[in-house]
This record gives sequence, structure tokens and C-alpha cells, in this order.
Amino acid sequence: MAKAPTAREMATASFEERGLYKRLLASVRRRMGAQEAEDVVQDAYVRLASASERAPIRDEGAFLHTVATNLVRDRGRAAVTRAIYAGDMDENVAADEPDAWQVLSSRQQLAVLENALKELPEKRRAALVLFRFDGRSHAEIAEMLGLSVSMVEKHVRAALEHCRRRMREANGGDR
Repeated sequence: MAKAPTAREMATASFEERGLYKRLLASVRRRMGAQEAEDVVQDAYVRLASASERAPIRDEGAFLHTVATNLVRDRGRAAVTRAIYAGDMDENVAADEPDAWQVLSSRQQLAVLENALKELPEKRRAALVLFRFDGRSHAEIAEMLGLSVSMVEKHVRAALEHCRRRMREANGGDR
């Protein structure tokens, strides 16, 4: 006789059916290597399971995304700290991780991008985030936001141009 699935197994199956796992993994992979991304996503799910035992989680997808984003940032901070304290190492040795200046530069660029996103109107920002970060199609976004597909395309194009313009301005002009 087959064993009944546990609550955790049912929850995991539910996440996979809704595509949350794949979207979260794709989002994290864009920011780090594949193996490390899988570790981060697994840690996020462990934290979801732990947190849901203490109190109900209203939006599990948002919770997972926030936790994964924080874990990526934590790992970035740890990399900076390691790079600072590893200054004693031979500089001719190839490093798998970016140096502290590269991390700092990337963080500054990320801050510019975050500010550019905050400047966008709500639907334009939502269209861009759903398209670029969540991997949704224009048709899916149109349905979610109650817009036509061509309007979603215009929103995404305008949002990308706005972000590019802000990045160029932050880097000292046109490139």
C-alpha cells in the first residue's frame, strides 16, 4: 500500500505545478552560478518550511523570492568580506569570485537600476519585472495586468530604455 504524501511533499508538488520553483531558480541563476543558485533556492524552501510552521505565510511565492534575494545578497557580502581579508593571497592566482571593487561597482549599478525601476509607473515596472525577472511571456503579462499584448510590449520597451538611460547617466554619459 502506498504511503500518503507528507505536507511538505504536497507543498513542494504544489510549487512545482505552479512553476514557482523553476521561476525562482531561473531568477537566482541570473545572479550566480548554477550550483550555488540551487543551494540558495533550497535554503529558501527550507526557510519557508520553517517559517510556515511558526505562522501562516500569505504569499509563498513572494516569501521565497524575498528570501532568495536576501540569500544572494548575503553571499555577495560574504564574498566581499572574504576578498578583503584574503588580501594576503598571491594576486597572480586566478579567483573564481569577483574582487571587492567589482562587487562594489556591481552594487552601485544595482542601486542605480533599483532607483530607475522605482521611477517607473506601476504597470510599466510590473511588466518589466514579470518579463525579465520572472520569465513571463507578453501574453501572460497582458492577461495578468489587463492590458493588450502590444501595450505590454510598449511598456517593456519603454521601461528598458528608461533603465538604460539611467545607467548611461550614472556611468558619465552616453556610450
